[in-house]
Amino acid sequence: MNKKNFLSSLLLSSILIISCGENNQNSTVQSESDKVSTEASVNEKISSYKNNLEWEAYKTERKEGVKGTFTKINLYDTQESLKFPESLVGSKFSIDGLSVSSGDVARDANLNSFFFKRLASPEITGTFEKFENGKATIKISLNGKEAVKEFNYTLNDNEITIKGSIDILNDFDAQKSFKALHGACSDLHEGKTWTDVNLTIKIAK
Repeated sequence: MNKKNFLSSLLLSSILIISCGENNQNSTVQSESDKVSTEASVNEKISSYKNNLEWEAYKTERKEGVKGTFTKINLYDTQESLKFPESLVGSKFSIDGLSVSSGDVARDANLNSFFFKRLASPEITGTFEKFENGKATIKISLNGKEAVKEFNYTLNDNEITIKGSIDILNDFDAQKSFKALHGACSDLHEGKTWTDVNLTIKIAK
């Protein structure tokens, strides 16, 4: 996979975003210069698959959605001689949280400063463990914590779409980062920041 493309979830959360800002339109925004490394090790092969990850976080009591992505995501060790979803079993992903891109520069700065930089590590990693009966089992590591999540998946020609949600508190114990971000964005969020984040991942040959 070209490193400028990205995987998307798996979310994990990216997976994991609670956001604030004033412009909800999507665009690609580069993160600040201090980014974590998402390079493959000598034992990992970067996939040639195309991929896309979209996260949607929520604010206010009306649960208004804010969407975004990451600009630095890598997918490794896919078995490309096999069909979907078998070719993804055992494959891994890494996401640089500091490359978060929501289409709003101020929001991205807040996410970096108050959320990702306050985690144990801003890098999100994971493994696609199983695909069966429309359910994808994905192991996600964030904030030094590991969660095994079940997502739904659908197949369309040479593309797989994976959808699900994560909770940054219940799944990854990220109270410190959540509290900091909620405090910084409380006025814009009208006092309510939701902890669940929806993820949509598309991977294509």
